This record gives sequence, structure tokens and C-alpha cells, in this order.
Amino acid sequence: MEEILAQIDAPRLNELHITFFNQIIFDTPQLFHLISRRPTLRAPEKGHIEFYSKAIIVRFPSQTSDYEILSMKIPCTPSEWQLSALEQVCTSSLPPLSTLEDLYIFEKQGQPHWQDDVENMLWLDLLHPFASVKNLYLCKKFVPRIAPALQELVGGRTTAILPTLGNIFLEDLRPSGPLHEGIEKFVATRRLTSHAVAVSRWDRKSG
Repeated sequence: MEEILAQIDAPRLNELHITFFNQIIFDTPQLFHLISRRPTLRAPEKGHIEFYSKAIIVRFPSQTSDYEILSMKIPCTPSEWQLSALEQVCTSSLPPLSTLEDLYIFEKQGQPHWQDDVENMLWLDLLHPFASVKNLYLCKKFVPRIAPALQELVGGRTTAILPTLGNIFLEDLRPSGPLHEGIEKFVATRRLTSHAVAVSRWDRKSG
């Protein structure tokens, strides 16, 4: 497939949907070049990372609507494989996402089976390519999974991940309710820099 992609120009390509085979190593430089040549595909403003029970999907809607211009699906079940596989795909297949400002992370089709021993570094590796994100939206079930990873960003690493982040939106956040300890410590650490982060409620039903 890589050899075929190397010969494709597709000047009118405005939509691309890919399903990868479940494998250990993902290296798709020709797919990277194909997407890089298409302005419509390489400049999304929003990204959705969706966790299913047997797959993980990243979707990029159009700038003018929720119509998808680019999506990548990786069928696999173990949580750590889902994170590792998607990080590799984002790194090897996607050009720098310099226009993407909104990132949504949530589960689909109920509660996926999730491993409690997933390393925080896997989350940080997954978030690393999204360097231009200003608004991070987290569903309530993933806050306790991502928060400990964000909490590790201290000292010189404070802005190593999500350096332009300005807002975190949490699903079902109550005005008088406490923040997750990891989110609270991450926000407190960022407050000491010139890149403070505000926390607000995300009404997932309204988008």
C-alpha cells in the first residue's frame, strides 16, 4: 500500500478514511506525504479521539461543519495498545497539526474495558503531537485516567506537552465541586508560568 500511495497525487482529494490493521509497529511515511499535499486534509481545527471497546479512532471534522474530512481507525482491545498505536499513527502519518485548536477525548458505545495499570507516559506520548491545542475537552470517565499524566508535567516539563493549552473543559463539572487532584495540580503548576489554564464545564450534549 505504501508503494501505491507514493504514486498517488489526487489533487481533488477532500476526504480520507483509513482503517489500519492491528500491529505493533506503524510507519507510514507515504501516507504522511499524501496528506501533506492536500490543504483540506492537513489543516483541521478540531480533533476527536474516540475510544471504543475494540478500537480507537481519531477524527478530524471540516472547518465549516462536523463533516469528517479525515479519520483513522485502529482495531485493538488492550488499552495500552490503543494509546501506543494511535500515537505512532499520529506521529508517522499526520503532518504537524499546527491549525488544530480543539481536542476532544471521550468514549463511545458505553464504557470500554480499561486497564488500570496504563503508564502515564503513554498518555503524554499521545498528546505530544497536538502542540497547538488551546482547548482540551475530557469526558468524565477519562479525567481520572489522563489527570495523573498531566500532573507529572512539572518543572522544566510544565509546557513540554500542550504548550498552548488555555482551557480544559470537563464533562459534568459542578460549580462548587472539587477538581480531580491531578487536574488541580496541573493547573496550579501552569499558573506559575505565562501559560495559565482555566477549567470549565463541558456540556457534551451541546458539543
